[in-house]
Amino acid sequence: MDGVGPMFSSRPLEVLREWESDPIGVRDLGESGIVVSDPVLARTVLKSTSEPFHAESAPFGRVPGWDPGSAENRPVTAAMGRLLDNVARDVDPGRLVELLEPRGVWPAAVGEMCLQAVVAQLLPGAERRLVVRLSRALAGSAALAHPAGRRTRWQARLTHSQAMAALYRRVSHNNEPVGIEQVVADALADNDQVALTLHGLIGAACRATSVAMAWAVLLKAGWTPTTDVHDRLGFGSEPDPGDPIRESLRLWPTAWLLHRQVRRPVTLGAHELQPGADVFVCTYLMHRSPATWKNPLQYQPERWIDPPDGYREGYLPFGIGPAACVGSTFVTELSTKLLSALTEQGGVQVRLIDRDPDMGPLCSPPRFTVEQVS
Repeated sequence: MDGVGPMFSSRPLEVLREWESDPIGVRDLGESGIVVSDPVLARTVLKSTSEPFHAESAPFGRVPGWDPGSAENRPVTAAMGRLLDNVARDVDPGRLVELLEPRGVWPAAVGEMCLQAVVAQLLPGAERRLVVRLSRALAGSAALAHPAGRRTRWQARLTHSQAMAALYRRVSHNNEPVGIEQVVADALADNDQVALTLHGLIGAACRATSVAMAWAVLLKAGWTPTTDVHDRLGFGSEPDPGDPIRESLRLWPTAWLLHRQVRRPVTLGAHELQPGADVFVCTYLMHRSPATWKNPLQYQPERWIDPPDGYREGYLPFGIGPAACVGSTFVTELSTKLLSALTEQGGVQVRLIDRDPDMGPLCSPPRFTVEQVS
């Protein structure tokens, strides 16, 4: 959210709700740049990773000189995506439910479940100390998704440093890396960068998946922006028609604001942009366009049985192009499995802790707990 402008940065959801009723394809934020929600212009911006629009691709954003669109780097991100996809396909839905902490606070509890479910496959033979430190770092990131004091931010930084150190030790002593470690090691110059990237990849995959899963459960339970924290929500054993995962990602896309920086003078629509200007592609607004969707603000998973013509142009929950999320299938596959497993059990009751979503780096739902009731 840095550099987006004081009003948009401090009250993003309030501003977005105002913009929903007055759709404009490009909005000028003054010195902070522009916000794009026109599908054609958005695709133009997102397909560029170097010139004229520069992208940093998680988890490589902090690796010096990494360009996700370059010929040498593109196969690496593709290989990472395939590995994550294989992990998602191999996870048993029942195992996901077993790993959920009873009365755990969502979405953080789902991130922990996701970590426990996949770390054995991503990092074979990982020591318990490494798993614990990755878990603490993931919890630290989840805490920062909500208003946090100085002590919380300091603790989060500490947990990430400890996880990085543990990964570095593993990488340094692992003479025969396999799987995702081998893919990353082949692409990067030193162990520091390998550890940094593995930490970013695991954290990003688990955080994005936990948020997507939490939204899917919350919306299926009947949550709306007017739901009060005292209201009781829940659902039984009947599956939704259509596609509840795609619908929840339409209404509340995890990556709701995608960033590019202008590298050379360029014209975008009616806007003349100079080097250093920021361009923010807002998938939240794109996904709620009345030009594409009927009743765009309503949760209607059945709309995916026969989606509207041309919806693919403006439906980009994971971005598009070389810098798109490498774990898109991972996120949707795990979310689908967990929601189906919970639905089959039936008797799910949701208790809200917060009322409003948090529009930080991820579009995170209000926190809640999930209980099974007879």
